[in-house]
Amino acid sequence: MLDKYIWLFVGSVFIASCAQIILKISANKHYRTFFRQYINLEVLTGYFLLGLTSLTAIIAFKGIDLKTGSILQCTGYVFMMLLSWVFLKEYPTKGKVFGVMLIMIGIVIFNI
Repeated sequence: MLDKYIWLFVGSVFIASCAQIILKISANKHYRTFFRQYINLEVLTGYFLLGLTSLTAIIAFKGIDLKTGSILQCTGYVFMMLLSWVFLKEYPTKGKVFGVMLIMIGIVIFNI
């Protein structure tokens, strides 16, 4: 069974990926004022989640090695591709899919 700290770290990476999607959605909108462009619900939520995931990652590093955390951080590429496809309708290219498959293979090989 996987360690709870590994799940905590992967969850942190997933939430960080969600925060990046929220920020991208906000960036694609047009605002009437300069102030509203940077101070709005999406931006504040995105940056709050990124701060939260930083703290969560620090807690997770208490139970996992730095080398394991570095490898697990690569799951963010997988999450971003999937979340961009679902929420932003950005369809992945063959090269991106191939790259994500290489990342997943690398994670599996690292954990053997």
